[in-house]
Amino acid sequence: MREVDAGALNGVRVQIAAAFENKQSLRIKHTDLLIALVARVLARHPRVNASWTGDGIHNNADVNIGLAMAVEDGVVAPVIPGADRLDLGQIAAHRKDLTERARAGKLRQADLAGGTFTISNLG
Repeated sequence: MREVDAGALNGVRVQIAAAFENKQSLRIKHTDLLIALVARVLARHPRVNASWTGDGIHNNADVNIGLAMAVEDGVVAPVIPGADRLDLGQIAAHRKDLTERARAGKLRQADLAGGTFTISNLG
């Protein structure tokens, strides 16, 4: 197992979180920062945001981040569409909604469709 010092990331999360939590009553998590960072990198490097199809490589026009998470009977990856165009508060709101509905077994098929890149929920 490889360990990573996330002290700087945690410091940034604490600073940013204070502003959002006071304004929007949202808790900003490390996962929200990771989604925002990955989405912006994918927008700047669209060849990484590509998919393999039967016809070859398909460059996806949108950055739709799937968030893999464990549920009672397996793993699902609901999608935050257009994540590269959302601010951190919007990402946190989407993540919270999708997580709550996944745990309650209330995801819709549309919530699971269209992902172009998937990350794992950090907990």
